[in-house]
Amino acid sequence: MIITPKQDIEQYTRAGWWGRETLYDVFRIAAKAAPDAIALVDPPNRGDFTDGAPMRLTWRDVSDRVNRLCCALLDAGLCATVNSDDPAYFGGYMNQNFLEAFAALPQLTARHAHRLAANSFEASFAAADAKAGWYRALDKVFAAN
Repeated sequence: MIITPKQDIEQYTRAGWWGRETLYDVFRIAAKAAPDAIALVDPPNRGDFTDGAPMRLTWRDVSDRVNRLCCALLDAGLCATVNSDDPAYFGGYMNQNFLEAFAALPQLTARHAHRLAANSFEASFAAADAKAGWYRALDKVFAAN
């Protein structure tokens, strides 16, 4: 969801304050460049405000945890999608989005692909009968493979 007005985005980008890279892009670049470098360090008093001993995580550690969390959230029923809710983008780059998601998270399975596609239907404003037809078609495709 983008809540910043378009004119502010354009102004901040022109001024050089914002770029086109997302936080995830920056994370991925750092993780790839130095996977064994320290990325996150807990304060020594971690035990004062949460459980567990202080940790030092490398970029690889953080990446592995983020990837596992992503799969766990999907498995738990989070209604995540790889499509946009931006009407100007509907019908956009769905195949490319799936390819990039699965390249970034190789532990995603066919079950996750089915869930992500079904989530797209669930999250849409389409009529219930249209959604039901899409669910049946999706199940048929996955049953055949």
